Amino acid sequence: MQTILTTLLVLVGCSFLLATIPTERSIQWRNMAWCYGLALLLSLGHLVLQVSSDAHAMLWFNTSVLSALMLPLVSFLALILTRYFQRWFSLSLLSVWGVISSNHMLVFFLAWLAISLCFHRLLMIFPNRPRAALAAHKKSIFARFAEFSLGLTFILFYLHWQSPWISDWLAQIPGDQTMPLPVLLQISAGLLVLTALIKCAQLPIHGWLIQVVESPTPVSALLHAGIVNLGGFLIILFAPLISIAEPAKWLLLIWSGLSTLIAALVMHTRVSVKVRLAWSTSAQMGFMLLECALGYYELAVLHLLAHSLYKAHAFLNASSEVDHYLRHKLARSSANSAIKVVGSLVLASLVVVAWHQVHVLHMAMAILYVLALTTLFNHLMRFTHWWLSIPLCALLFLALYSGQLQALFSLYQSPQANLSVWELSLVCVFFLLFGTLYCLLRVAPKHPQSRRFYRWLYAGFYLDEWSTRLTLAMWPTKLPKAKPVSAKLYPQEML
Repeated sequence: MQTILTTLLVLVGCSFLLATIPTERSIQWRNMAWCYGLALLLSLGHLVLQVSSDAHAMLWFNTSVLSALMLPLVSFLALILTRYFQRWFSLSLLSVWGVISSNHMLVFFLAWLAISLCFHRLLMIFPNRPRAALAAHKKSIFARFAEFSLGLTFILFYLHWQSPWISDWLAQIPGDQTMPLPVLLQISAGLLVLTALIKCAQLPIHGWLIQVVESPTPVSALLHAGIVNLGGFLIILFAPLISIAEPAKWLLLIWSGLSTLIAALVMHTRVSVKVRLAWSTSAQMGFMLLECALGYYELAVLHLLAHSLYKAHAFLNASSEVDHYLRHKLARSSANSAIKVVGSLVLASLVVVAWHQVHVLHMAMAILYVLALTTLFNHLMRFTHWWLSIPLCALLFLALYSGQLQALFSLYQSPQANLSVWELSLVCVFFLLFGTLYCLLRVAPKHPQSRRFYRWLYAGFYLDEWSTRLTLAMWPTKLPKAKPVSAKLYPQEML
């Protein structure tokens, strides 16, 4: 069975490689679609065989359930997005396949490096745009930091375990959380967390993710759906180590929690569809990393898969979002009342308490459910028959969410969550702050304190400005000059 699984992985990689062979433009689109369609079928077959067997890593290849879940996702996104770009797009996806499937530390690192180098060419499709060049420059610098941190981590792993195979590292991680972890592994876990935070564009190094919306929409779709979330994939892959490394877990919890809080609030101040989606990605990645820090790795896997599919659709469908936003703006009232917000919170709390009697929830999971249901109920209260739609949507939400989690529990086994009172208290503070500030902005937007806070949110607390100044001061670059508007392109009265 291991031989069959390895063969399927190799064939998926060959399909990605065949898609990069240059031919005539009209023929290459057809060839790429066939190659990625074949990769999707092979990856689905690999997933079915992996679920029905208990095979593990085989030398160079990682045949784990996590890898089997990620391969169909990448193949499906490649099949959808391939109609827009060719060689560098395919090379980027081939590199993603290398990260997901490799079991050797050198192959994993080289594929991780190749993703940044290939994707840099996609970000520079329009090299004459100053904002695009600045975003690509900042992204390349932060990517070098992430690659240095990951490379140093793998070197420390090799020195500690004397093996280049990732499966050997995971097998030798101590499972007893009461035993003290060696200092070398504590440092390695911290470097892994740092790599993931940089890759997931967490504040204050998030600016490049917001500014690369200058690139074409399909490139943004690939970035937000398949590249940025590799930081979460890295944390989930090394979950046995992160779950017992307390300093690394606290670093992940605090950094991702603050990033989620700020990015989620800033997102509501944006009008541009792509910029709003970019801030949403930063918040969602922080939320996924926060779930990892709390030990809910199955929930993080579900979040990763769902976010990738949703964000790819959102970017490719961005043009229709403008019409949807205008319809939504005209259909609703100008402001939310405090009664609606408080009522949504009370109803969500009652639903979660009732669900807790049927299916026991951990406190942190209950908080996540209350937050999600409060947002859903507040949206449903704008409609006429909200008293009928709220109970139905609540039951459907809990049934689908719990069913998906149970399916992942049966497929993917993660370390047991062992949360302290301080960790739970910090999470409660984060969500309480978010709920309070969000209600302040939505219920009383004209209050002087709301207006003052809105200005700071709209500026993103000026974090990206300071990051850009520091970046250009330490690594200056010559940006292209913006071309003046030509009179031949527009009528004289428009200039």
